[in-house]
Amino acid sequence: MNVGHVEPPKPTLGWVEHAVADEFPALWTASVRIPGRHHRRSPREVRERLKHLSGRVDGNWAMELRRQDVPAAFRVFWRHIGIEPDEVRPPMEEEVVQRLRRGGFRTTGMPSDAARIALVETGIPVWAWDAAQVHGAIGIRRAREAESLDGEPARPLDPGTLCIADDERPLTALTGDPSRHVEVGKSTREVVVVALAVAGVSSLYVEEALWIAADLIAEDPAG
Repeated sequence: MNVGHVEPPKPTLGWVEHAVADEFPALWTASVRIPGRHHRRSPREVRERLKHLSGRVDGNWAMELRRQDVPAAFRVFWRHIGIEPDEVRPPMEEEVVQRLRRGGFRTTGMPSDAARIALVETGIPVWAWDAAQVHGAIGIRRAREAESLDGEPARPLDPGTLCIADDERPLTALTGDPSRHVEVGKSTREVVVVALAVAGVSSLYVEEALWIAADLIAEDPAG
């Protein structure tokens, strides 16, 4: 890996649709764009970091998770938008449950492992997308009539669903999988890292999550 850390660019705050901002005044996103590529196998240092996190996160740690400030804030937000967090878990809780089931955090290559590490270490949901497929500014709005992810009828969005979007289309529902259009692939040369904040979450956690993911992606020796 490179010597020292690469200072990531200053985060860009996302826009929020007026009606959404009125209803959820503390809901926002921030993002950074950095050079990065897709790799099916993460560097050894990243895999070791995930292994170390797997050792830290045991059953007792998981039992205390909901008492931590950030996971608790996302549980409250989930209920505010009509989702039972014990049925559709917030990202941090879902990642921890999968770790307990598998015996460790899975590695799926870069930059997804960087986003996973940022999530586990901060509790903040983080996505890493192909920047070339994100058009214009990123923000939060409700899905409109007849919208779907990937433009496919098989992945419809219910009108009113809260989603992260760019200037042209929804990129992911806040509680679901992102569009395949923005997946990092062989042609990716720049990655946009996006973090989500809700009421009760300090901006310091959001900045830390972005910094962790951006630092790992920038230091990827194959990137």
